[in-house]
Amino acid sequence: MPRARRTRTLTIGARASALSRAQARLVGDALAAHDPRLRIRYRFADAAGDRDLAAPLPSLLRGGGFTSELSGALADSRIDLAVHSWKDLPFVEPTTTHVAATLERADPRDLLLVRRDRLAQGVPRALRVLSCSARRAANLSEFLPWALPAGVGQVSFHPVRGDILRRLHTLLTGNADALVVAKAAIDRLLSAAGLPATAGAHLRAALDACRIMVLPLAANPAAPAQGALAIEARRDRADLAEVLAAINHTPTFSRVLEERAHLAATRDEDHPLGVSIVPIEGGPVRTAAEAVFQRGRLQGVRIEAALLRDRARPLPRPAHREAVWTGEGAESGARRRIAL
Repeated sequence: MPRARRTRTLTIGARASALSRAQARLVGDALAAHDPRLRIRYRFADAAGDRDLAAPLPSLLRGGGFTSELSGALADSRIDLAVHSWKDLPFVEPTTTHVAATLERADPRDLLLVRRDRLAQGVPRALRVLSCSARRAANLSEFLPWALPAGVGQVSFHPVRGDILRRLHTLLTGNADALVVAKAAIDRLLSAAGLPATAGAHLRAALDACRIMVLPLAANPAAPAQGALAIEARRDRADLAEVLAAINHTPTFSRVLEERAHLAATRDEDHPLGVSIVPIEGGPVRTAAEAVFQRGRLQGVRIEAALLRDRARPLPRPAHREAVWTGEGAESGARRRIAL
């Protein structure tokens, strides 16, 4: 009779914020579901970027201000895996560790939260929005005056730092009108089983105090990898390869790598260009169909592009000459959208 495999302990490291804890537990739950004999432990700690709220965001991202300490804990074998928001990782990977797997990506879109009390007298003529992102400022400065009710003539962006709960508190107690956050962050916090009751109550109260708009990817593509989790491991940990391969969501992994490749050459993690590659569900094109959205600026050049493609077969011909999706050649595997 074969011997039963012994319980194996894996230690997962993540930042100490409520969101990072929830994301780490998503990975731990996926690992335990694959192999119930695994015993999952967690180690949480603040990152340099959590402690230093004054440093400019671009320099923090470039220097791994939210990820390098966890990568160091991996290199020293204090943890077995590190879980990050993949968009926080610098483009240059360490020599001793790598992103080994990811889960299926959450919704990559951004949310605009506008204080209800600021709308009591109508839409503010000049909308003050909290966000440190160069991408959001580049794309939303033009989009929001068009998309919001008539009356918004100017949109200005102002820096805000800290975890989601701190940013919401800053919005509701300061002089700003609105805040832009990743939808995946809010979704994960709302569904997190281990979120402290007080934190959950504060989150829901803050959301109730706001009107919320989901920002479309066509107008506001996300940062590369937004909504995806990076599961980082040492390169020499061959013993983890099987279990990580079992939970890896290959389509998400490949799309994130392609998104990051658009900006990797710039070495600028806070770049004013959004890139989102999303699967297309349903419709006449089903197998491996994707939409690719790019909007913002790259090396000073304004970019606005939407691409529909099917990796498995040619796309169908446009229904008529005025169809939104057009392309060169009937057998082309990709079609660009043109303005009508």
